[in-house]
Amino acid sequence: MEKQGRLKTFLFRINDKILSYATVIAVRKAMICSVPLFLVSSFTNIMIIFPVPAYQSFLQEGGGVELFRFLSMLRTGADSLMGITMAAAVAHYYVRELYPKDKELSWVCTVISIVNYGVMVIDYDKEAIMIQLGVNTMFISFISGLLTPMCFLWLYDHELLMPTKAQKAVDPTWWWTIKCGPGCMFIGTVLSVATFLTCRLTGISCIYNGVNRVFNSILPLRGVGEDINGFLLILFQQILFLFGMNGSVLTSDISANYFEPLLMENIDAVADGLTPKNIVNSASLGIMTAVGGSGMALALIIAILLVSISSRKKWLAKFALIPSIFNNSEIVHYGLPLAFSPIYAIPFVTIPLLNFLLYWVLAKIGLLPIIVSDSNWMVPYVFQSAVQFNSLSGPIFITLLLVLDVIIYIPFVKLSDEYGKYVIQRDVAELTRRLQKYEEKNLSLDHELLPTGLRRTWEVLLNDLIIDLKENQNIKMYYQPQIDTCGRCIGAEALLRWKHSIAGFIYPPLVIEVAKQGDVLGMLELFIFNEAAAELAKMERNSFKGLKISVNITATSLLRENLVEMLDDAVKKNGVNARQMWVELTEQDAITSPHIALQRLEILKNKGYGLLIDDFGMGHTSIKYLQFGLFDIIKLDGSLTKNITQDDENSGAIISSISKLAEKFRLGIVAEYVENMNQKMMLERLGVDFFQGYLISKPLTEEEFRTFLESGAHSSTDFQE
Repeated sequence: MEKQGRLKTFLFRINDKILSYATVIAVRKAMICSVPLFLVSSFTNIMIIFPVPAYQSFLQEGGGVELFRFLSMLRTGADSLMGITMAAAVAHYYVRELYPKDKELSWVCTVISIVNYGVMVIDYDKEAIMIQLGVNTMFISFISGLLTPMCFLWLYDHELLMPTKAQKAVDPTWWWTIKCGPGCMFIGTVLSVATFLTCRLTGISCIYNGVNRVFNSILPLRGVGEDINGFLLILFQQILFLFGMNGSVLTSDISANYFEPLLMENIDAVADGLTPKNIVNSASLGIMTAVGGSGMALALIIAILLVSISSRKKWLAKFALIPSIFNNSEIVHYGLPLAFSPIYAIPFVTIPLLNFLLYWVLAKIGLLPIIVSDSNWMVPYVFQSAVQFNSLSGPIFITLLLVLDVIIYIPFVKLSDEYGKYVIQRDVAELTRRLQKYEEKNLSLDHELLPTGLRRTWEVLLNDLIIDLKENQNIKMYYQPQIDTCGRCIGAEALLRWKHSIAGFIYPPLVIEVAKQGDVLGMLELFIFNEAAAELAKMERNSFKGLKISVNITATSLLRENLVEMLDDAVKKNGVNARQMWVELTEQDAITSPHIALQRLEILKNKGYGLLIDDFGMGHTSIKYLQFGLFDIIKLDGSLTKNITQDDENSGAIISSISKLAEKFRLGIVAEYVENMNQKMMLERLGVDFFQGYLISKPLTEEEFRTFLESGAHSSTDFQE
């Protein structure tokens, strides 16, 4: 167990390190973006090659011809766009990771990257210029998508070939185009010339062909025999896949020139009535290592469906299942993604090697026949292996391998889920710490300026919050009772509690910030208003009449035109009086609110909603609003309440002054964070009217709050006498 713990810690650290690089982040995000294209390509490909003779005849004759043309158009369109899409997406996300605030910068680099991608895949030796597009050129997409913005950003950082004098009264997009134009032209020209010279000096027809030539020159190694070269090819292909490249495509010449002749020798031997001898050949290398696609993708998909707790991974696996039956693995490869994943790297590399080793040993000792024929690689493995082995032993053996591979993948799927959980919990804790630090300084936290990892977790929280709001799950309102000086409950403050499926309860101000910066604060507040109004209605039905519930809003909320309408709809729908719904606004929000926000407060006041100013600490600007008569209740700043029992004379003096001010303006005073009787008595002597805190009760669920009221600690007394 200790060794497993050390291995897990090591893998988590490696994962953290690798996934912190902007280049890796950009490539992985771009892979995820390409999944829709792979979905189209995979399913249309299946519909085109579906191995049923009657269906194939239908596609080639009569009404099926038009269907075949339509499917071919879809497949060709999706395949042709993959390389371009990948180059654009890599460039976009690379720039967004490094310059999150300069949104215009990413599209500039995206355009140049697409141009340079086109230059790199042009075949200069053709009489008519030919451009090789599609999944085969993904590696070129990575080169273009990373190299181009790297060069351009160097110019941008050093302000070279960039106009520095800003123009007034011009469209920002136009200005960015003019500003970046010279640099774009320079980078595009330099990379194009470099590409052209490289092709001419090395004798290659295009960069893509040059890359292919390099990879295909690595194997086979001389003097080690086809068996060792076969294992080396498997290892090499899997490593290429782990770096986001299609290992099968980039080593296709090795298979065609070295291993296919070995298969042909087997076929010829059978035709001549001889015993085939070549265990390692192109067909055996495929069927033993790529059931469902490279890395035995079908086994990985089954393992995810069986044990993963990630809804995203299960959703992806369901979509990838059918294509993987036909040996299309790109959906799961790019959707997870597998590239640059140390956790999945171990089984992804070792499983194909283990499978082939088992086959090689069993074939060597005569327990399995040697593969003597090839078949379409998109045919499901059961039929493919039956043809290749010319025996039922083939499908049986491959099925047993598949079961073994699923068993091997399962702990790594669980470990991947555990890593995802660890990252979310760690990052949420760090986001909470940072937000609290900003709150102490009355500063706002801009998520776009956060480090890459925290920004990703912020986006995860936003997405999950939206889902939970739409599905009305995991988000609840808790109620913290408030009492008067006689100990009677006069109402409660509604407190938001979001229990995230992975991170647990999220710090409420963080939930508000995520919602605010994600433009879903209105959706969240609508939920809060409806829940609070519904609770008021339930209290009325249970004879707890006259009680009030206060809800919190922000300065941002006041700027929304439909705020008043949202509150009105909530109270009307639940049949409660507006006077029972109180609205809390912090002093900081109050003093920074523009004039239009204050007008909305006045509208709320006139409609009967009670207004509380929270975290009040004698700010002169907020005193001005008290003079206007907007607010009904002052809620003391928590630091004043907490310090009152620590012989803090200043806190006592401030509370006393606030009490006199409240008396003058006929306002009530609420003290929160009341945790002991001595504190309550001191606050009461200083003129505090109402109390809230753990001395009275912790925040309660709806059922617990009702039990609290049934205990008799309630009153219909208004806040103001």
